[in-house]
Amino acid sequence: MIVLWILTMLGSVAGAGMAYLTLTTAKGAPQEASGMAIALAAAILPYVFTRAVESILVANWRKDLLSAVSKGSGDARPTARPGKIDPTL
Repeated sequence: MIVLWILTMLGSVAGAGMAYLTLTTAKGAPQEASGMAIALAAAILPYVFTRAVESILVANWRKDLLSAVSKGSGDARPTARPGKIDPTL
């Protein structure tokens, strides 16, 4: 999970760099608009992907927890924790 957040931070830095280059080198409004759109996409898309993966992992963790509690086995510990990828899923 930490790898995805590191990639998200790198995407943000890349987006900021693209935004700076766009503002300093664009020769008109259309170039500024397209450059800024690309810079925003470089920053936003990795974040959205990371949050989606995180939500899937948390949903699986909750499902495991609820199934353990509903079985009444007395052991309510889930097989996977949020942020850990369970290879059996």
